[in-house]
Amino acid sequence: MQPTSASIAAAAALTGKTPASDALSMINGPAANGYPIVNYEYAIVNTTQSSAIRAEDIRAFLHWIVHTGQDPAAYLRPVGFHPLPSSVIRRSDNQIAKIGR
Repeated sequence: MQPTSASIAAAAALTGKTPASDALSMINGPAANGYPIVNYEYAIVNTTQSSAIRAEDIRAFLHWIVHTGQDPAAYLRPVGFHPLPSSVIRRSDNQIAKIGR
């Protein structure tokens, strides 16, 4: 099986079953037509930062990654990545909102 948009999307379609920790591996996942080597990149960030400015900067950076950084033509296709499913973007926004001082 080739890593096509369709086979990657099929593997990522199971994100509705993401656990509360938001940690999920899709390597050799159960999708019959899903590419077997698919995974998310994670940013591990302390939710309590040393200052409000640092917290805002981190939230802004992560928001850029999850939204603007998902532009396929500008950022993703050149490095062989695909956009995040909308359910993962919503979960990411919820996690980003927890970062504060």
